[in-house]
Amino acid sequence: MERVYGNMKIKSNWFDSKKKNRKIAAIGYKGLNLYLSLGKYRLVRLTNNIEFRIHVTISTLRKETGYSSKEIIELLKILINQKIIRLIKPTRWDRLYDADGKLKSNEQLVILATDVPVTTRVTSDDGKIEDQIKSDEDYYISVDLDMLEYYKTVGLDERYFPLYCLLRKLSNGTEGKAFMTIHNMAETLSMHHDTIHKYIKILNKMQLLCSDKTKNKKDGFMFEHRLCGSVSQYNEFQYAHKNTMMRNTKRWKLDCDIEKIMESNIEELELYYGESDLEETTSSESVEYEQSFENCDGEYEIV
Repeated sequence: MERVYGNMKIKSNWFDSKKKNRKIAAIGYKGLNLYLSLGKYRLVRLTNNIEFRIHVTISTLRKETGYSSKEIIELLKILINQKIIRLIKPTRWDRLYDADGKLKSNEQLVILATDVPVTTRVTSDDGKIEDQIKSDEDYYISVDLDMLEYYKTVGLDERYFPLYCLLRKLSNGTEGKAFMTIHNMAETLSMHHDTIHKYIKILNKMQLLCSDKTKNKKDGFMFEHRLCGSVSQYNEFQYAHKNTMMRNTKRWKLDCDIEKIMESNIEELELYYGESDLEETTSSESVEYEQSFENCDGEYEIV
């Protein structure tokens, strides 16, 4: 995988499940996608590492996102209302239109990304260069834009981006694992829990997420999710977790018709998957899982 766009930092609190006014709920997956697309055209940080300046056109954003000009302008307004960006040029929206009311799609926009984590680059005692946050409000998620481009090449569109970001946030511990339940993921992202199930299973099929069964404190089991977060980790991630992801694919019968599953709606998913098997379970439910798991014929082993 080639590195082109690099990483972009977004504030971790956008995905804070305890905040009712968390920004991911306000901007949705399309707003997030547009903001990350803007990040590809960031030029330089201004005002002591607090703001990004972005130069881009509506025409360019149309090509990046596939959205209409009207939808892009509406999403920009949402980002402005959420105090995520500030429009510097034009100073008024009506100045984006000529005398005949036609949109000047090649007119350059100048945008400041204002709700960005404030960090200072420091060198640790062991010689590593790190970004040190200024305050608790500046905890951040490092989004690998090249990994999200790879998602697109394998058919995973921007609807997967919020889950990627949340799993990146949850995997910041030393073990690199996310333990949040499907219900809480769905609530945090304002999505249906069946949609989260679908995405997790497809990401395992695409070998971009490894969901591993482990025992919980209730004598049942839960899942640990390990995300392939960046293109630089891809080969190592494949080497470590390929067998487990293949086992999951066989267990969840995703080999049948992956394209159909990716395009299916929630009702179709319920018919295809049956009851969910990714949530935490009790010990009796664990027995049922183990029995169904025996159908894998022991072909795949846990790495």
